[in-house]
Formats: sequence, structure tokens, C-alpha cells
Amino acid sequence: MKDQSGLPCPSEECGSSDAFTTYKDGHGYCFSCTKYFRNYSLDNNGEQVYNSTIDTPEVNTIEPKTYEHVPWRGVTKETMDFFNVLTSISDDGSPLKIAFPYGDEAMKVRSLTEKVFKCTGTINTAPLFGMANFTAGMSKSLTITEGELDAMSVFQMMGKYPVISVRSATSAFSDCKRHLKYIDSFDKIYVCFDNDEPGKKAASEVVKLFGVNKVYHVKMGRFKDANEYLTNGAMKEFKSVWWAAKKYMPKGIISDYSEVGDILAKKQKPTIGNFPFPS
Repeated sequence: MKDQSGLPCPSEECGSSDAFTTYKDGHGYCFSCTKYFRNYSLDNNGEQVYNSTIDTPEVNTIEPKTYEHVPWRGVTKETMDFFNVLTSISDDGSPLKIAFPYGDEAMKVRSLTEKVFKCTGTINTAPLFGMANFTAGMSKSLTITEGELDAMSVFQMMGKYPVISVRSATSAFSDCKRHLKYIDSFDKIYVCFDNDEPGKKAASEVVKLFGVNKVYHVKMGRFKDANEYLTNGAMKEFKSVWWAAKKYMPKGIISDYSEVGDILAKKQKPTIGNFPFPS
């Protein structure tokens, strides 16, 4: 089974139509009600039915010995320190889990030994990841990513410009809408979501919240997300992609002279007939 996102939440109390994600190991998680689902079975239609839920899954049962700013997947200790992202270390020195703060109100905790995570605190109303590090309108531009690691990667590669992250592709619209005033305080908004279908869908929804003259779309090239550029040593390439970002336009709308030139250069199809009346 492959990971699937953008699904309706199984919880009747939640009611979200697209915030649920299922994972290859069989568990599911809703980014709206922040509940973790497990022990599913298939109904008569072949759909997954979850038999139990818990508010937050256990992420590693070993008690950590220390909490440290540890480099991970190309992100340096200094960047981890700036965003106050802590890694719990076991007694034998092994990293157990990494915690991404959402202001002082909430935290997303990710296991480093298995694909399991949990959210603590009031994450549905908390500031987005990175917001506590940058004052509203402090810079001309703000970049929004789809994940915490991507936000730190962009920050590291682009020379410490303001970067924040939504909780996920499925929560991106509601996350940005909730913090609309903060995001709109910047002159330019760079949407830097993953180069996959959920990421593209989320980007097309988020841009509707802002004026078309201030939203720029960072289109990934060789890699799916910002962290992949960092881990593959393609920092200069990512900078080029970021600086080449164009204003986000709806499909079918052209936005610059080069696109106009491309259209005019296309060969016209041969005429197949004439109208029997004046133009």
C-alpha cells in the first residue's frame, strides 16, 4: 500500500474531507483533528475502516537522556539551533526523535527510527513553524514550504531569509488562512511546496488567499522538495530556481513577455473554411 493524502477523516467528530493521510505501514493520521488511527480492516467495498484511534501515538518508548541540536539531512546544528529544533538522544547516544516547535503552544514530534509522529499542544491554533523567528513584515519576501525540514533547508540555502512551514499539504490552505494577516505583511510571498500532486494542489489553493501581484511560485526542477536539493548538494541550483520564480498565474493565463513570444512563434493551423459573413 502506498502513502495516500487528501482523504476524508474516518472520525465522524472531525468531518474533514481532505486532511487524512494513510501510510504504507497501515496507520493513518488526520492533520485536522490531530488523531492517529490504527488497526484497520477492509469493508465490503474494499475501503479501509479503522478499529481504534489514539490522540497521540507513542514515538519511541525509550526515555531520552539529553536533548540536543543535532545536524540531520543536511541541516546544520546552527540552523537547528536558530529554529530551536531539538533531537532527543538515548543513553547509548542514538538519536530517537526530533521535535519541531510551533510557537510556544505546540510541537510536532517525529520518530527517527520509524515513520511515526505526533502533535502535542494546541497545534490547530498555534503559530506556524518558523513564525516565532521572524517579525511580521520584517523583510520584503517570505517563503512558505510544505514541511519543517524544507523550511530550514530554504533558510540555510538562501542566506537566512524569512521562511515558515505549513503543517502539511492537506492543511496548507487552512493554515495560511488562519495566519493571513502575518503572511500578507510581506511584499512578496514565495510558495515553495513539493513537486507532487498534493503539493501542486495545495499551492493552487493557497495562492487564492493573496493578491496575484505578490505571490510567486517556486517550481522545483530535478528534486521533489527543498531538502532534497540540500542533501544532494544542489544549493546553487535551488537558488537559481528560487530567484527564477514567477508570479503565480491561473492555468491558461500568461505572465511575461517570453511566454507571449512563445505563443506568437507557434505555427498557426491551416484554415479549413471561411465564415459566410463579414468579420
